[in-house]
Amino acid sequence: MPSIVTGWGAVIAGGVVLLGLAAMAVFLVVRFAVRGWKSGLAIALVSLPLMPLLATHVFGDVSRYVPASVFSDGPGGKDQIVVASALSTVCSAVILAAIIVGIVWRPGNDRAR
Repeated sequence: MPSIVTGWGAVIAGGVVLLGLAAMAVFLVVRFAVRGWKSGLAIALVSLPLMPLLATHVFGDVSRYVPASVFSDGPGGKDQIVVASALSTVCSAVILAAIIVGIVWRPGNDRAR
């Protein structure tokens, strides 16, 4: 199936998607880490076991999900595919961890009673 977006437009579109994913991860981590260093540490610890699960079952090789024209060398652009796969896996794990910590760890939970 031919891609609607080809050439540099596809490369830029792929970069914008990955940049948006990274920006969302940074926003959520900063939002929840404002509560204290314990929240940031909790996000880091929760994201570690999520990374292999996401890499194995969800993302893995992102070249399966995006058209070949997104990568500048087509399917042969292995370096870009590896970077996109790693970035999507790490950012998604951090986003999920931040959401989990945000739901479980309410602002009043760490007060001394």
